[in-house]
Amino acid sequence: MKLSKRWLSDFVEIDDLDAAKLGSILTMTTAEVEEVVAWGAGLGEIRVGRVLEVAPHENADRLRVAKVDVGGEEHTIVCGAPNCEADIVVPVALPGSRLPDGTKIKKAKIRGVASAGMLCSPKELGLGEDHGGLMLLDAGAETGAALPDLLPLEDVVIDIDNKSLTHRPDLWGHYGFAREIAAKTGRELRPLDIVDLMAGDGGIPVRIEATDACARYIALAIEGLAIQPSPGWMQSRLTAVGLRPISNIVDFTNYVMLEIGQPMHAFDLDRVGGGEIRVRMAAKGESIETLDGVARQLTTETLVIADREKPVAIAGVMGGADSEISDATKTMILESANFDAVTVRRTANRLGLRTDAATRFEKSLDPEFARLAVLRFAKLCETLVPDARIATTYTDAYAGPPEPITIEIRPEKIRRRLGMNIPDDTIRGTFEALEFRVEEQGETMLVGVPSFRATKDIGIEEDLVEEVGRFFGYDNIDEAPLRMVCTPPPRDPMRRLEDDIRDALAGGLGFDEVAMYSFVSDDAARDFDPPGTEYRVLRNPIAQNLSRMRRSLVPELLGILPQNLRTFDDLRVFEIGHVYAPKSGSEPARESRELCLVVAGRPLGKKASREETERAFRTAQGVALALLERLGVAARLEAGAGDRFGHVPWAHPTRIGRISQGEHPLGCVTQLHPAAQKKLKLEAEVALAVVDLDAVTAADREERTYRPIPRFPSSSRDLAVIVPESVTVREVESTIRSEEHPLIEAVRFFDLYRGAPIADGSKSLAFEIVYQAADRTLRDDEVDAVHDAIVRRIEGAGWEIRR
Repeated sequence: MKLSKRWLSDFVEIDDLDAAKLGSILTMTTAEVEEVVAWGAGLGEIRVGRVLEVAPHENADRLRVAKVDVGGEEHTIVCGAPNCEADIVVPVALPGSRLPDGTKIKKAKIRGVASAGMLCSPKELGLGEDHGGLMLLDAGAETGAALPDLLPLEDVVIDIDNKSLTHRPDLWGHYGFAREIAAKTGRELRPLDIVDLMAGDGGIPVRIEATDACARYIALAIEGLAIQPSPGWMQSRLTAVGLRPISNIVDFTNYVMLEIGQPMHAFDLDRVGGGEIRVRMAAKGESIETLDGVARQLTTETLVIADREKPVAIAGVMGGADSEISDATKTMILESANFDAVTVRRTANRLGLRTDAATRFEKSLDPEFARLAVLRFAKLCETLVPDARIATTYTDAYAGPPEPITIEIRPEKIRRRLGMNIPDDTIRGTFEALEFRVEEQGETMLVGVPSFRATKDIGIEEDLVEEVGRFFGYDNIDEAPLRMVCTPPPRDPMRRLEDDIRDALAGGLGFDEVAMYSFVSDDAARDFDPPGTEYRVLRNPIAQNLSRMRRSLVPELLGILPQNLRTFDDLRVFEIGHVYAPKSGSEPARESRELCLVVAGRPLGKKASREETERAFRTAQGVALALLERLGVAARLEAGAGDRFGHVPWAHPTRIGRISQGEHPLGCVTQLHPAAQKKLKLEAEVALAVVDLDAVTAADREERTYRPIPRFPSSSRDLAVIVPESVTVREVESTIRSEEHPLIEAVRFFDLYRGAPIADGSKSLAFEIVYQAADRTLRDDEVDAVHDAIVRRIEGAGWEIRR
């Protein structure tokens, strides 16, 4: 979006504000200014000339030789512009003058013909990118005059970042920015110069059939047109902000769009079938040739402006070629409408047409803009096309304005949000300068939002706080350190415990975490919960068969095994979640946290050994105990199911053990019951461990202690012990550690061996024993003394050291 400072000064006094100051005001209050540039400077040496006659160049088909009157002096100038013809008035650069880019004009011979100067296009004068023809000036302009004396060319162009205007449909025209500047500087905002017309009957018939896509449609008939160039000052302004002048009527519509923000379109009345307007959705198979000469296929989601027979424009995007204004146009229909933003945006994207009109309509324009634009266009036409006859009334198809928005806010809330003691009068003055209506009721202000800010921008209290803040000046708000009470969040032992479990299982132990619904399906409840189990029941279940809240994690976890074991040979998964017990007698309903881990091994043949069939079971035991040890819980595994797990259908009757600490049960480890395995059609061996996390949280836990990393190297010895099959690794390790010597740093089991020369019924367990001193490097004799003491303890327990 580009703004002309000259244009803005029509509405607010800004002549005393330099470009930098104006850019700063807009950036700090309204929208981000990307660039402020001088435009039209350096043209003082360019003169006004009239072409007297034009003759072909004798040595070049595309060149012409023109005789030009420049202030009573005739000059012969060779020109290649296609619009170079007699009786036109154009800018002339005579020999010795310089163009804005620094080029010095000299006398020259062009294909053998002397040329004393140059006739200029807008691009050569730095007034636009048009290089296709000469810049045409008013026919009555005084020849010989300096170009800046004829046209107000020098200007300052302010380039606004469009992204900062997306939520502000009122800022897509100069008048909206003038309102912002006037509010910030406390200066008067001059009203738009409009014609006093009224809506009435007898004008162009308009029928809105797609009422959801078009809120308002205004049509005005204008007769007695003379299609000609628009005035030089208007061409200059349009060019400065990036639009190419075309003709007076087209330029008027663009001028009003850039002034108010409301796109408009002009139809040739004689080319509109039946002389009436219908706003409807396109019919299936309809097409239209748009102004860019492209035939476009329409869909039933495209809003069109149509006559009695066919579409004549794509609403809010582009007009049709069949109804466009031409030199032969005598009567026109001026369209000013309010189209649905989403409909226009989808149509523009579907057709790949990004026009200035679509860009504005998709921002949700104020319906009142449509009326103002018609009255403003009529004023321009009345002033600049004297022979035009404007209808006394216009057709206004409009159901009525939307319900106005009023927001209730307390000034104290504005002060608290901004952190500044802004007086009530300043707050009220800011709103009123921006044309908000303010009514005070005690300590509250009722703020009425103007229609041009109500379509997409202002709707809640925080929007009003922002209005006061940006006009008071964010840079005027004092910096202050944040002052607030910082209360550390309460420590949650359960959350810390679960994090530690995830670190252990999903880390070195190689498990994957799963997350299941907190419900148990009817099939899983029937197959894997004890008969007669009561549940907490949902009133509004997500599915009819998921109305029960689960009492254990196991049933749903078992349900995922068949599908996963078709993909993976080995499976290790775990879940941490809530389980729910219903009210029972005097016991209230209860929620608790539970861990369930599942180990599934490879399918086994019929000749598998006992050790192979129990591998998953023993893995689950080891993982459960290792996990509890890492959590600092000294637990033991005992044979038997205990009260809780002795009757569940998924627990094996003999391969099951309970995990406890003293007299406090913590969970169980079990192999899957053969009947459950058969029901699931599983060939692999499956074991699982269930741990009550509430019980673990309440259990005695060893506090973790930290010490510095040792500065001195450690020394290690390996020790292999031959023990009966019934002796566990933990028993041997406990015997080693019972020496309790301060030099024993760690005991690590690393190998199990069976076979020759070890006798049947025995096995070899190998350990690495690490010795460490914090204050020195150990000598071999120190390590040997402690190691020999450990060997004596092993032998004293009746076990043999494997040499």
